[in-house]
Amino acid sequence: MKMHLPLLTLGVLLLAACSSSVEHTPEQHTAEFHIENAQRLYDGAHYQKALQQFNKAVELDDGNESAQLGRAWCLLKYSEVQVAQSDRKADDT
Repeated sequence: MKMHLPLLTLGVLLLAACSSSVEHTPEQHTAEFHIENAQRLYDGAHYQKALQQFNKAVELDDGNESAQLGRAWCLLKYSEVQVAQSDRKADDT
């Protein structure tokens, strides 16, 4: 019996890992799923990709204030990046 315990434990862990890593198709994603993805992207300064995720969240739930606010913040930050890049280009010339 003691010999089977490690194998049983390993089997249970593998089952748990497999069941938690099931991927959902895009049709199954909720607005909250896209908002969480967008927030991670935003925090990593990937504003354009975050904006795409917030837009998907708004498509799924157009009344979601978090998605709308996140989209606004992305647009603001993305425009700030664009202005900074154009200023840098002007300084280089």
